[in-house]
Amino acid sequence: MKEYDVVVIGCGNGGIGAALALAAQGKKPLVLEQHNLPGGMATSFVRGRFEFDASIHALFYDLIFRNTWEKFGITEEFVKTPDNFTFGYADEEGNKVLKTYPLGMQDFMKAFAADYPECVGKMQELLGYCGEIATAGRYKDDPEALAKNCPHYEELMGKTAQQVLDDMECPMEIQSIVNQFWWYLGPSMEDFPFFRFANVILPFITQVTYYPKHTCHGYLAEFEKMIRTMGGDIWFNTKATEIVVENNKVTGVKTSQGDVIKTNHVICNCSPRIVLEEMVAKTDTTEELLNQQKDIHENFSFSIVYLGLNKSCEELGIKSHHIFLEETNDSEKTYAASGTFDGPYNLGLLCPNVSIPDYSPEGTAILSISVPMQGFALDGLTQKEYFKAKQRFANQAVEATGNLLNIDLKEYIEEIVIATPATLARYANARNGVLGYAIRHDDLGKMAEATARLNDNAIEGLSYVGQFTTGVGYQNNVIAMGVAGKVAASMKGEN
Repeated sequence: MKEYDVVVIGCGNGGIGAALALAAQGKKPLVLEQHNLPGGMATSFVRGRFEFDASIHALFYDLIFRNTWEKFGITEEFVKTPDNFTFGYADEEGNKVLKTYPLGMQDFMKAFAADYPECVGKMQELLGYCGEIATAGRYKDDPEALAKNCPHYEELMGKTAQQVLDDMECPMEIQSIVNQFWWYLGPSMEDFPFFRFANVILPFITQVTYYPKHTCHGYLAEFEKMIRTMGGDIWFNTKATEIVVENNKVTGVKTSQGDVIKTNHVICNCSPRIVLEEMVAKTDTTEELLNQQKDIHENFSFSIVYLGLNKSCEELGIKSHHIFLEETNDSEKTYAASGTFDGPYNLGLLCPNVSIPDYSPEGTAILSISVPMQGFALDGLTQKEYFKAKQRFANQAVEATGNLLNIDLKEYIEEIVIATPATLARYANARNGVLGYAIRHDDLGKMAEATARLNDNAIEGLSYVGQFTTGVGYQNNVIAMGVAGKVAASMKGEN
């Protein structure tokens, strides 16, 4: 029987981050990964002469990752994306609006004011509220300073994004821009906590983003190398099938290869529901934990169309790495439509060639089109119906994108790959392809309680990282390092 200090289940961003942090602290972690590559959804694939990143759009590399990663020897090159973003929509009369705005508060406001001078005051008010949320942490130990510098903070913390916009009587010209970002965290604007919404909007307008020069596999390969160099292991093509728990304490892990691994600590980079339902023996404690998880709304998944185009981004007139499009400026309609394969769509586009011209062969470009879609959109479909719906979706998403960008995309498609929630469910072992929990206003207390209960040794030695517990998206990599630090500290005194 092999023995490790910690077994990490899942080599996604959270799992591989936790393993590296543990190894750097002198612990011996083992990572179990069902696929033959690290990264989970942070992966890439090749079709024809194109390599597509499956999920990443960009990182706040300087803001969140660089300092931490460099301490661990991760120096993979990231390329700064252009200081702009493009958004577009069809207004209430069906007229198309397409704008490209610069990043940075002053430059953004200057460009916005040129287009919508009558809305400048309201935009300043909204961004001011976002700023209060962003800076409130500076005054957490000084209530008087908080009240002085963030006078609306307490009120804003109790409201949804739509409530704040309605109270402001925020014009549609502003809402048509900011409401497009609801799909980053999953709830509709009616359910989106304003303080979480503010922490999406403000960085997106003011912060520079970066993209990995060699796809996600560039930095993931460095993580893998450093984990092994520091004494850890990663077993690919090996799925954890059971977490052995005795007297409410972790004692080992069983794998799909027949291994029984001795350990007193497991970190799961996967859905707690799957762990509690399928990987641990049923007890009163597991039933309690599972009921807490079931009481939280799950996030949506995505359907994604990956296009390899036989024209460059310059020839196509694409100027932004990030493009956000809506077929209507009514976000409630696009949210409701996420329960089906049909529109109107909220479309998040990525064109990495704008940042890295040679990301694909000369004279070509990659354009991926991501559309939020609820996993239940697949319910009741036969296999034949599913393939028809999948193809219909791709045709409609490409057509909607082309219409809003004023480009006949279909004429330039050399390669096309279509993913749906079913694809993500199969690859990531995530039911319905869901990517964590929706950050809904009415779930905040339940989420905090459920996450705290999971990580407070409800089952001794069992912890979680990733989208369902500790963070959002790629930030889980760094957040998981903090969880790993707590696990390492808990090992003091163990033989």
